[in-house]
Amino acid sequence: MQTENSEATSNALGASQFDDILTGRIPLIDVRAPVEFDDGHIPGSINLPLLNNQQREEIGRRYKQQGQEAAIALGHHLVAGDDKAEKLEAWRDALAREPRSVITCFRGGLRSKTTQSWLAEIGCQAARVEGGYKALRTHAIASILNIVQKKRFIIVGGRTGIGKTHLVNRLKSSVDLEGLAIIAALRLVGAQHPSLRKLCLKIV
Repeated sequence: MQTENSEATSNALGASQFDDILTGRIPLIDVRAPVEFDDGHIPGSINLPLLNNQQREEIGRRYKQQGQEAAIALGHHLVAGDDKAEKLEAWRDALAREPRSVITCFRGGLRSKTTQSWLAEIGCQAARVEGGYKALRTHAIASILNIVQKKRFIIVGGRTGIGKTHLVNRLKSSVDLEGLAIIAALRLVGAQHPSLRKLCLKIV
């Protein structure tokens, strides 16, 4: 997708503000396709995609076959009229609710810049994340590794049913890895098989 408003697209947040984004102090609008968002996203972010899954697939095919310019042209053809208007309205409403919200795509490139440019055309300003979701994920992993090196962790183990989870959840500083794994599994199953997700919830 091609950008036209260089002033709008120059507004970007760098690594110095990544902690505020990752902790939710700065709200995040993720404009990647739903399939990408379901595969992994920043907790608390909302998915308001520039391209739906089918549009993303078509543009990706065009890019491989004919190059970037052809892919950009197809993008503008696919996201037009009512589709474009609905997406603009969703972004504008999100910014009205959370004016500090910033935009991200996978690398903070064309999709983020296109969203910024289109918003600027209707009088809305929003910063994008420099480096996108990939940079945020890299920063989060580096931060976790840094914490791990400085902290002393105690692993709570034992047989099923002895109250490990209750103990961990009563502590002020703790991480329930089992609980997080279940949540991640439910999200993955729910995205692909909604009926199985209901069954998993009953089991849990």
